[in-house]
Amino acid sequence: MKRPLATILSLLCLTLTMSAIDTFVPGRATDNWRMGIGGGVAVLNSGGSLSTMRPVTAIDFHRRFTPVLGLGVEGHWAFNSQRHSGQNILQGQYLGVMGTINLPNAFAACRHTPRVFEPELTAGFGWVHSFNQGAGRNAWGARAGLNLNFNLGRCRQWTLSLRPAMGWRMSGTSQWGKTSGTAAMELLAGISYNFRNSWGTHSILILPPRNTDEISALNGEINRLREELDRQHAATSTVSETQATTKVVPSHAEEPAPVTKKVETEVSNTQYVFFDRASTRVAPNQLPGISMMARAARENPSSRILLEGYSSPDGNAAYNTRLATLRAEAVKHQLIKAGVPATRIDATGRGVGQLFDHREWNRVVKCTLLP
Repeated sequence: MKRPLATILSLLCLTLTMSAIDTFVPGRATDNWRMGIGGGVAVLNSGGSLSTMRPVTAIDFHRRFTPVLGLGVEGHWAFNSQRHSGQNILQGQYLGVMGTINLPNAFAACRHTPRVFEPELTAGFGWVHSFNQGAGRNAWGARAGLNLNFNLGRCRQWTLSLRPAMGWRMSGTSQWGKTSGTAAMELLAGISYNFRNSWGTHSILILPPRNTDEISALNGEINRLREELDRQHAATSTVSETQATTKVVPSHAEEPAPVTKKVETEVSNTQYVFFDRASTRVAPNQLPGISMMARAARENPSSRILLEGYSSPDGNAAYNTRLATLRAEAVKHQLIKAGVPATRIDATGRGVGQLFDHREWNRVVKCTLLP
């Protein structure tokens, strides 16, 4: 009893140590889930006899929290292969929680697209119930094994697996009438479906490590652009005050457009809203630029705003396009809150951007005020 528990605890500690990886996107609570079903046989470890062989079916729900660590729940049901009078078709069941360790990601480089072959270590504990016994029908149980996973499909959305494992009944008498501590060998074959994530793929999103030098350079460039915009806005205000005190006599019957409005349009017609890696949240330090764009739109009622979202090339094309679109929609939401009607805003995602030489600077939404 103590040996299986020690093995499980050791595996969990190893998993927590290996899962300290910061180059992935955790995603929403609904991301990185898979569901699997399987079937096979279980044999009681009783001197190699096959008389205790039972057909088994299983189902599991599993979520990957990091490229290495996964947690889930599973259920296994054993059937009577030789029914006697008064016995149920179901002989026993196991319901429990499990943890998994992705071995290639633990000991090699993590990949955005899963490998074709990705073995996993799995271990867990749960509740064992026997349908045919009188006393001792319920007990604690434990399982440990290996999932030999083969990822298939264009997006690696399907996983075929071979699952050898060992199960232990930790208390009471076993569903085959043996004492506690009895082990059963199990061999299952299964298929799993990896659900589509919010970023458009069926796998966990792996990103390159953060480059602090590029981030510092980006912050410096943002501050420089803001200072330049402030100077231009101050110059525009000076021109506006001068125009207000100077009477211009038109030389033609048709009065020309006011110079003040033209200068303001040229200065304020473009703003850039930058985002963090894999984020669609508008940071507080980006709100001043959005406020300037909203003010310009309110002062020019016939104008429209074009929002073009971009992303850096950290994921596949589908993910980048969706991320760019969500960023544009986030800026649109802020403009609507600032008083710009939604009918005057066009938001679209352009995918991977090439507006700046630095890759991380292209996590941006370009805001353009159109006449």
